[in-house]
Amino acid sequence: MGNIGDNLLDLVNRRELGKRMMGADFRTFCPWSESPTSILKVSKDGLWQGTGCFDAIVIGGGALLAGPPFKTPGLQSFFLGAYPERFADKCPVYWNAVCSDSQYAASLSPVWRSYVQNACSRIHAKTVRNQRTCEFLRECGVAGRIEVVPDPVLSLRPPSTRQPAARRKKRIGLALACPVFPASFLQRMQDAFERDLDIVNWSVVAVQTEALSRLLSFDAKDYMAVFHSLFKTFSDGEVEVAGFPADMYGDRTLAEQFGSEFPDVRVISIRDAEEACLWIESLDCIVASRFHTCVLAVVVGTPVVAVDLSFDSIAMTSKLMEFMASTGLLANYVTFEQLRAEPAALPNLVGSAESYRSVLHETHRDLYMASQSHFDWLAGDLRSVSRIRECPC
Repeated sequence: MGNIGDNLLDLVNRRELGKRMMGADFRTFCPWSESPTSILKVSKDGLWQGTGCFDAIVIGGGALLAGPPFKTPGLQSFFLGAYPERFADKCPVYWNAVCSDSQYAASLSPVWRSYVQNACSRIHAKTVRNQRTCEFLRECGVAGRIEVVPDPVLSLRPPSTRQPAARRKKRIGLALACPVFPASFLQRMQDAFERDLDIVNWSVVAVQTEALSRLLSFDAKDYMAVFHSLFKTFSDGEVEVAGFPADMYGDRTLAEQFGSEFPDVRVISIRDAEEACLWIESLDCIVASRFHTCVLAVVVGTPVVAVDLSFDSIAMTSKLMEFMASTGLLANYVTFEQLRAEPAALPNLVGSAESYRSVLHETHRDLYMASQSHFDWLAGDLRSVSRIRECPC
């Protein structure tokens, strides 16, 4: 997908399962892959290009349960296609630490509820990364076991007891996130939509133009000015802005624009996850909006203030809010609109976040151990239920 979160999920899932299943061969598929051989597409007959070729299918993690209604046909794939009751591959299918990302609408429609139930009846094991997703599935009438497990990226590295270096001034980092999808991303989704017209189930796909309207109304200068004004509240600290490798979202481009607009702020470029970890680890505190940037902060033990750009006022939650609550860090959470209304609150939030530094090691240790236990179970179950078959591909 071209962003740090999805890349990390692929890396950690492959690594953790691989070291528990020596000799296993992994292939990654995505509805929007740039490689034609890796495009995930399930036909209306329930067939996909890997039918009969694999011993198991693991879907996730991530915020993949974004429907119904789906804004693009490709999202049906994570529910096993337009008509999940027709899914023809006989191998076991797992939802691995997936998330509904504030989804609520499906439970309101009998057609959508039935679609979710049909998909879940075909999923061998369902694990989700927050309690809200579990509640959403229950509201859709899904029975059986649904396990809440940590995000896989929390297994990226073992817990550390690193102590911060003594400094005269604090170093505060901002991982600047673009709150709207850039035109290049929307075009990519449109191209995929037109390519996937033959798999659309129009009863569960509802095309919406809100992303385009948000882009057209987005005032980048005003957005950047809000964050620049927040920096002025730090009289005893140095602030750095980083553009993370999330080109599909436009984060790096926005960070570069920020540097051009406000030369008094240092802007650095992050090339990959390793550099991201090293930079976050070097800070006294990070202010971040992307979900997996906040996860990385917990992993490396750096206090984090989560500024939510995607809080859903109807569902009254978001994946970022759920994560901060599940880690006991909700006191360090704020929506962008709240912060915009009261910019002077940021230093207090940073101070509050720093007060949690001493418990971040324990927080990550508990989540890491729970994640490791989940991978132990997942690998064991994969070995027990999958059977080697001759591949017809």
